[in-house]
Amino acid sequence: MDAITISGISKRYGDVTALHEVSFAVGRGELVTLLGPSGCGKTTTLRAIAGLEKPDGGRIAIEGRDVFSAADGSFMPPEKRGLGMVFQSYAIWPHMTVFQNVAYGLVARRVPAAEIRRRVEATLAMVGLAGFGERPATRLSGGQQQRVALARSLVGEPRVLLLDEPLSNLDAKLRERMRIELKQLQKRLGVTAVYVTHDQAEALALSDRIIVMDGGRIVQQGDGKEIYRNPRSRFVVDFVGNANLVDGIVADFDDATRRVRLVSEGGLEVQGTVPQGADGKIGAGKRATAALRPEDIRVSLDARLGANVWEAKVTSDLFLGNARELLLDAHGHVLKVQVASEQPLPPDGKVWLTAEPAAIHILA
Repeated sequence: MDAITISGISKRYGDVTALHEVSFAVGRGELVTLLGPSGCGKTTTLRAIAGLEKPDGGRIAIEGRDVFSAADGSFMPPEKRGLGMVFQSYAIWPHMTVFQNVAYGLVARRVPAAEIRRRVEATLAMVGLAGFGERPATRLSGGQQQRVALARSLVGEPRVLLLDEPLSNLDAKLRERMRIELKQLQKRLGVTAVYVTHDQAEALALSDRIIVMDGGRIVQQGDGKEIYRNPRSRFVVDFVGNANLVDGIVADFDDATRRVRLVSEGGLEVQGTVPQGADGKIGAGKRATAALRPEDIRVSLDARLGANVWEAKVTSDLFLGNARELLLDAHGHVLKVQVASEQPLPPDGKVWLTAEPAAIHILA
């Protein structure tokens, strides 16, 4: 039995449809991320699971029990769903101590005082805040506040943990560290988690499975490698990771091998492959887009033989420490490429670019 089952939920706000019959399931102990830009429906979906939004249609079940069903009009209030939730703002009460913040939900449920102390102290130790119980909430760093919010959501031993962009207020280095800590904690506890973010690096680092949303619909789902390496649409390849996009006309398409030869308006010829399950139709004479990841393009000082060999000129060379980011002009197209810090370049900036057809996605 899945921990969460979402079946065709829809949500409208006046004339705006925020969710279009969204369906997915989350397995027990799985961390699933809802990923997409602002307004894509990811937070509305999370709030519907939590009971903070009532959908207009569909069904939501947690551990096999309906918490919402449009068919019979049932709706279970948030406090009865057995969920923990961490908000973007943390919602830490400044007039309380760390202990009081974490214990608040247990006090409201009239849990005995000795049990409250045992569970709060154990949970604070779990998130790395042992000994912080009596500290005022106003004397916490951003990372410590995030841990308090996480402890408060876990102390009630929830069946499902919901996280709404919980790391977005942290600085870059702390965010990277907290990703690791959060992933390790979730796996150690075995708690089912649904995570919302617009940060694709965060989604790739944390998730067992990613659900990419756009315009209130699911456009693709799979593990991080599947989403990154086998995008099914231009939106997904452009949103998840960096990609060079070259628009053109399909000159040749082999349906058996899914191999495509595309020619851009500027005359750049690209040979690539249509991903399995890709959206839209590819055919000779139709418009399409070639998507090239920067790390899949090689820079050479001399011409090579192969399917994709383009003469180019370096227009920008940025030093990034462990690598350099180049911008190159190839037949009027600006391509971004990453190379090793020490890779030599000719004084006139003229180079050759190569890429394997299997690494280039051709998308309708």
